[in-house]
Amino acid sequence: MSKWRCTVCGYVHDGANPPEKCPKCGAPAEKFEQVDEERVKLIDRSRLSNYLHQELYSLLERVKEVGARGEQDNLDPGCVGIFRKAQ
Repeated sequence: MSKWRCTVCGYVHDGANPPEKCPKCGAPAEKFEQVDEERVKLIDRSRLSNYLHQELYSLLERVKEVGARGEQDNLDPGCVGIFRKAQ
């Protein structure tokens, strides 16, 4: 699949053709340039990296929540220590 970059704002569109107008800044299709294959690979890797970053952030937030609940339970000193570290 081709990628097209808006030369006005940098928005990247995936598709066989550029959009009629940029959804970010409203620039017309003529302001889009096709992205070369090397840059397409970099964009795809960047999107994957961003996805993984957000996934990890969400998991770490969940770990923090579980740690707080475990610390509040306060049953076992060894567990409480791990719960505190998790936070």
